[in-house]
Amino acid sequence: MKKNFFYFCLFLFCFIQNSWSDDFIINNIVINKPWIKSIHSGQKVTSGYLEIINNSKSDDVLLSIESNFAKNNQIHSMNIQNDVMKMKHLKSGLIIKKKSKIVLKPGGFHLMFSEINEELKNKKYLYIKLNFKKNVSIEIPFQIKKNNTKGHVNHKH
Repeated sequence: MKKNFFYFCLFLFCFIQNSWSDDFIINNIVINKPWIKSIHSGQKVTSGYLEIINNSKSDDVLLSIESNFAKNNQIHSMNIQNDVMKMKHLKSGLIIKKKSKIVLKPGGFHLMFSEINEELKNKKYLYIKLNFKKNVSIEIPFQIKKNNTKGHVNHKH
């Protein structure tokens, strides 16, 4: 009986540990801390962020993203030139070099969702499918939360 209880507790610990994890793994790609910016009522655009670690021996490419809550789903780069924020749709995808990590964060690379077609107000997670060139696809939950960056710089768009 004690042996069964021990295995039950071990299983429960492993289950709880995995449910608290923000890591998702597909082949040699690790996805960390996926989150999406909450939106206000009537807003039709938001952005998503995450870390991608490529543990393989070759480069890979995040080719595209898919969601069921937005009509347009894109991968973007962003930079500021002469105090003007410039976003660019990465039509060929985002390269993740072998044995490296890339961080998609506010003010840099990010996922862009526009023409949002449903109310997201009472949801905690949104599922987004990430399509890679070599490591196929993975659909993962992105936690909805407020932008956690401090302050906002006014830029011309």
